[in-house]
Amino acid sequence: MILREARRFLRSSPLLSLSGIMVLALGIGASALALALLLAFSTMGYPGMRTLGYATIAEEVEGGGSMRIAWRRFEELRASPMQGAALAAYSKPASVTMEVHGESRPLKLAAISSGFFSIFTPRLAAGRDFSSVEEGQAGSHVVILSHSLAVKLFQSPENALNRFVRIEGLPFEVVGVAPSGFHGMFGDSVEAWVPANCEIPLIFQASLPKGVPPDIWKAVASFYGVAASRQASSKGLAAELAHSLPLHATTEATLHASQGLTTDPVRDAKLRKWLRLGLLLALVFTIVSSLNYGLLLLARTPRYAEEIRLKKALGAGSRRLMMELMIGPAAMVGAGVFGACLFCAGGWMLLSRMPGFYGQLVQGSWHAAFLAFGVQVLFACGLTMMIALLPALGLLRDDGAPRMGYTSTTTRRTGFLLQITVTLQIVFCIGTWILAGMIVSSLLSLMREPLGYDASHLSVVAIGPGPNGVQFSTALGQSFPTATAIDSLLEQVDALPGVRSASLASDAPFEEGMSTVALQRLDHTSGSPQTVNDMTLTPGYFHTMGTRIIRGRDLSSRTLTGNVNEIVLNASLARELWSKQDPLHRSVRLTYAAGSGIPSFSEVATVVGVVEDMRMSGFMGSPEPTIFMLLKGGDATPRVIVNGSESIRSLQAVVSRQVPGLMPGLVVRSAYRVEDQARASLHPEKVRVTSALAGALLMALLACIGLYGSLAYYVGTRRRELAVRICFGATPWRIRKIILERAAGCAVSAGILSAPLWLILAKLSSNDYLGRISWSTGHAVLITLACIVVAVLVSLVPATAAAAVSPSEVLKEQ
Repeated sequence: MILREARRFLRSSPLLSLSGIMVLALGIGASALALALLLAFSTMGYPGMRTLGYATIAEEVEGGGSMRIAWRRFEELRASPMQGAALAAYSKPASVTMEVHGESRPLKLAAISSGFFSIFTPRLAAGRDFSSVEEGQAGSHVVILSHSLAVKLFQSPENALNRFVRIEGLPFEVVGVAPSGFHGMFGDSVEAWVPANCEIPLIFQASLPKGVPPDIWKAVASFYGVAASRQASSKGLAAELAHSLPLHATTEATLHASQGLTTDPVRDAKLRKWLRLGLLLALVFTIVSSLNYGLLLLARTPRYAEEIRLKKALGAGSRRLMMELMIGPAAMVGAGVFGACLFCAGGWMLLSRMPGFYGQLVQGSWHAAFLAFGVQVLFACGLTMMIALLPALGLLRDDGAPRMGYTSTTTRRTGFLLQITVTLQIVFCIGTWILAGMIVSSLLSLMREPLGYDASHLSVVAIGPGPNGVQFSTALGQSFPTATAIDSLLEQVDALPGVRSASLASDAPFEEGMSTVALQRLDHTSGSPQTVNDMTLTPGYFHTMGTRIIRGRDLSSRTLTGNVNEIVLNASLARELWSKQDPLHRSVRLTYAAGSGIPSFSEVATVVGVVEDMRMSGFMGSPEPTIFMLLKGGDATPRVIVNGSESIRSLQAVVSRQVPGLMPGLVVRSAYRVEDQARASLHPEKVRVTSALAGALLMALLACIGLYGSLAYYVGTRRRELAVRICFGATPWRIRKIILERAAGCAVSAGILSAPLWLILAKLSSNDYLGRISWSTGHAVLITLACIVVAVLVSLVPATAAAAVSPSEVLKEQ
């Protein structure tokens, strides 16, 4: 009986049945996916990590962002009581070259503290974690490989143990293999991990510049502190740490704790706000879809009214009738839940395949998806089944005598309630479309945001050490060993037909994070040192980049040797240091190393210029405090920056031919166009736009289905009245007009009721709660009018059905 009744219910009105299933699937699936994402991004864990409360400790900069800290500051933290929190250090990944079995391959590598794998991940697949001696003793060349890399190179994790691989020319012994599911943190996939002391030696390719002590790595800002707790949540752990961290800020910049494992707390805070709003909208979407489902069931009641009357007259019991009436709605709910499963799983898999931060975070939170889906299924199923009871109880309470046909006339109260429900659905539809329009507008304005450089004509060729590494040394007063080589290389590149200018720099747009240096003002108002990014470059770099010099001049020295004696600041750093004063000709101290037992490497430099802010990570990034200085000895990973129309292949070929002869040991590692990377940086915003438009389309679909169901119900219960009107001379246009006026009344009322939403959205756009969005009253009016027009167009279908009512057939049924 169950299968028969379900089949009969679904087949009796295929369009309404399919609409109901779609409504439930979209409502349950969208709300479950939003809840799962909120749970995942609140925890900020990654695949292969234990389920703990996490927090990230870093140096606070203007605007709430994070800068890496030096090892000596991490040791101070670790030596202090942290209320039961376990601490570890983790660096941003570095691109190096690994040689094994006589073959070279690129490798992503991160430096960590001892005990990291013991605290944050399940048991190693093989081997052991780093010891405290290996962590702090320079020259301890040991490595832990990822599970996939160990299997690829040595067939199994066990076979990898005690083997040797060469990384940047240095022999490293494999002492462990990471768990199979762990591939790194902070959105960066990593294939190998080394002790903290190996970070700087690897950067300098097997030898430090002459005169630099081996413990220099302890003073370089390379690490993020990561904390974990079994008792506290990520939010609670960050709050606990916030009370103790200021105690460690003495003469240096303040440390702060961010919720979860993240290097960009500002981005993540905005993301959590977005997800809370998304969850609220998803819950509203679920409620609206359930109401819509109830409308669709009501639209079918005229077809069952006479059947129920006849069965009751023949002696059928209320329990059996209730079972028959609920089988069909239950079948629709079951089909809707199945569709929601597919929708939620598909959306989760799509997000998990996104590169970088978002994909890794989603991959590590499958448990959140299952929990969220279970909660939403219970909520939605309970709500929809309660709504399904209303039409069934209404049919069972009908004591009318059985008649042929389904021409019953309902009360005005029922029709009024249906109109209110449809009107509210259209209100939500208007609100979501206005919000989607704001997000689209923000994307267009973001694309017009100045990057601080001319991305359309820039190309980058990255140079790095070859398999055997490169060794060099510098001595004060002597000529920079590669100064002639640099000039010769740039001359060769400049000679290409499509090249307008070329420069060399230590960093380029859309590359990994810059190196850092401690900067302190040298005047009567000098404050504590603060960590800033530093970039070394050749003269003419700003001209090549197309970056505007706001004040002062460019770096002018051609020596490329000795100490730094002049620097250029970006605009944000100049405002931070001298908000109401002229920064030109001010002196600052740059500290490269400081701490107990380590000589202080400090230089005094003069500010000679201020340039506009450059968004090195693209449109979505914010400019970080940065200083620019002339290229000196010690940088073995320069980037050739080219302004022009020459092809990437030609540039790469020229640089590949010139570099080995001019700079032995260096090779070309990669080449790309900055414009291509700039477009790729807009991907998250495009995803947000796509999601907003998809949500708006879904809400529009719900509103259209609800309006159609309401009008179809009205036509079905007013057939006798419409037939009488036709008998008294009503034209088809007059009949259609009745339905069109009803739809227009709902739509216009919805437009008026949506005005409070305009005020809310306008306020949200001004306080940055929703990220980068802009409000436009004109766009809101146009969207509202468009929704009213669409509502009238949807009503044409039931209006046509009403005009086609046959008076003779309807009157025969009475």
